Amino acid sequence: EEQTRKMKANAEKRTKERDKELKKEASNIKARGAKIQAGLDFEIRMAQASGKSTVELEHKKIVAMINTTKQLKTNIQQRMNNYWQEMQMLKRLGDQDSERYKKLQKEMQNFRKQAKENNHALFKNSQDLKVFDAEQAQAAREAAKERAEAARQAAEASAQAAEDKRRAILEIENAERAELLALEKEYQDN
Repeated sequence: EEQTRKMKANAEKRTKERDKELKKEASNIKARGAKIQAGLDFEIRMAQASGKSTVELEHKKIVAMINTTKQLKTNIQQRMNNYWQEMQMLKRLGDQDSERYKKLQKEMQNFRKQAKENNHALFKNSQDLKVFDAEQAQAAREAAKERAEAARQAAEASAQAAEDKRRAILEIENAERAELLALEKEYQDN
């Protein structure tokens, strides 16, 4: 009986200590993610202000959001596992009706809710990245089409200029021939 009480107390202590570490880690992950986001937002605004492309920075921002979300997902899973281990020990001891077990169950429900929200955010961020990449690919295709059209128009203009030059040369030659013929006829008439 005393040994069981000590086991429960030690398990609860381990769970609380580990949870405290994991909460701090989650807080650090969020703070790092926010710092990265703020830095990228600033870089994007600076690039926009100087007329530079923001495509790479925007891509980095979405990837950073995904990485932060994945780190938080891992943290939530670790916290759930931490609580689950104590719950399993309490089950083995037949203590599922205790206040501690009920508190752990309630926390597990909160973790499941957080995990669901986190998975939703991860899914949304992944979709945002796919859409962003698709938009950039479409923009690249359109730019390539525009360059091809400009090259075609330049080639046509060059061909038209060559045709105009050929016609001008022919007109000059015809004018010179006509002048020679006129001079020849004038010479023969005299």
